[in-house]
Amino acid sequence: MAVCAESKADCVRKNRGYKYEQILIAHVYNVKTLILDHNDLEITDKQERPRIFSNFENLERLHLTNAFSEKINASDYLLSLEDIFYESKLSYLKILHLEQNEIWSIGDNAKVFCQLPALEQLLLGDNRLIDVDFQIDCLHSLRYIDLERNMIPRLSEDAINHLDAFSRMDTPLQIKLEENPFVCDCRSKEFFQWLKSTKVKVINNSTYKCVDGYPDSNIGKMLLDVHELKCPTSGNHHGYSSASIGVLSFLLVFTSSLLLAIAYFHRQKIKNTVTPYWNFLTRKIGYTGIFNEETPQEVNV
Repeated sequence: MAVCAESKADCVRKNRGYKYEQILIAHVYNVKTLILDHNDLEITDKQERPRIFSNFENLERLHLTNAFSEKINASDYLLSLEDIFYESKLSYLKILHLEQNEIWSIGDNAKVFCQLPALEQLLLGDNRLIDVDFQIDCLHSLRYIDLERNMIPRLSEDAINHLDAFSRMDTPLQIKLEENPFVCDCRSKEFFQWLKSTKVKVINNSTYKCVDGYPDSNIGKMLLDVHELKCPTSGNHHGYSSASIGVLSFLLVFTSSLLLAIAYFHRQKIKNTVTPYWNFLTRKIGYTGIFNEETPQEVNV
């Protein structure tokens, strides 16, 4: 583990290949930034360490980008993460990075971030979230939410109401939603109205583009340039007939079954051919990630 210092002890860095128990070292009281990016941490069941950050009493910036094991479902380790935040008492944490962690939903653990009373910036980019389904009214210092490159087709009515209620608390909130797959149809009317009227600063909203929509002419347009939002007729967005869909579905299933059968019959030959290339590629990707790793940029708001 490499420890980098600015003044006394300003940064503890955790690189790939070290077990995170090694960060539980003494004399880290003055550490301000802890970077655990690109790891394979397991924090559930027997691997849970609820007081893992308890010695970092003055921690202000915690980087957990692509930090958790892909063997564990995100909803499971988020439960453990809430326990860790509670037990570690990170009273001064201002910036939390959780990008690239395959988070599909916060689920029933909506208060996961409420244990961080000083949190100002919450970065959740490059995950799989489809909405803002976590509680923010408990985060009185929150100023910035990054949700770029998730899977958000539109913000729900609940999310919109929560964001607006938070902005009415005289808190200058900013949110980033760039490069989400927005759907521009009748179901997005409230979201479109909100974009034009909210007091929340929606960063670069003029660049948001319709990935899907109805009528089809909406596809590819910028959200702020869309003036017509309609509902797909007969539950069929593109107007394909039921017979056509049935034929295409049959062909897809038949082709997939045929390919699987061929692959199973030649499985040993395929394994012998592919394995050496796979091992080479994974080693190369791993080393490339280490050499090209850069400290994530922090947003100053």
